Amino acid sequence: MKRLPLRKCYLIAILFTVTLIPRLVDLDSPGLTWDEPVYIEAGKSYVRNLLSGLLFSEYWWYNWEHPPLMKYLIGVSVLLMSGYLNEVSAARIPNAILGAIASVVFFLFMSFVYGDMIGVLAALSLSFYPRFFAHTRYAALDAPEATFWILTFLALWHGRSNGDRRWLIISGIFFSLALSVKVNAITLPLTILFWILFTYDWREFKWRSLTIFVVNSLFFIVPALSLFVFSWPLLWHNPLRR
Repeated sequence: MKRLPLRKCYLIAILFTVTLIPRLVDLDSPGLTWDEPVYIEAGKSYVRNLLSGLLFSEYWWYNWEHPPLMKYLIGVSVLLMSGYLNEVSAARIPNAILGAIASVVFFLFMSFVYGDMIGVLAALSLSFYPRFFAHTRYAALDAPEATFWILTFLALWHGRSNGDRRWLIISGIFFSLALSVKVNAITLPLTILFWILFTYDWREFKWRSLTIFVVNSLFFIVPALSLFVFSWPLLWHNPLRR
């Protein structure tokens, strides 16, 4: 990716600040959602396991229904911020930061296509859309998954536009992060497939194009699935069955 213009860098810094600060104000004022205490306890448990070197699967069954990435971040935040914030506020900080990052990334994507001003409007519209804003103020999984979805598409779009396979690998890494937050991100490749099919110029189709597509898919999928398994010690024993 080329170096960003200075004007765009200023806009990124302003947007990140404008979208982050309202998320951090009175973080403990909303009541607890149903799942938050579970994710907080799982996060603390996972971080303790990592620090103690307990990587065997029997230590990772707590809240096994969801992958661990967001719970790692929650646990680390609670550990670092203990003594400064109450546990609930500390657990919600990573989600607030990821919500601001999602807004900035959405700005980048839209500004590359439609220009900076449309990008700013789109980013603010996403950031302060009530449902998204609310989800990014809880220690939950849905908004972080959305953040990594957006990053996946931005990297894939950039790589496809420039014919650079390195960005396919980067996109696959972001996909693995989405998958490591919540397993329903497994539908993301299907969404990407439909996008490619609808935007491909079929007048230029050659059988060699199909071979290139398969190779490119491997650049995307292999790193993604490898990192997903690596991130979750529960899968290290008998991963296919689990």
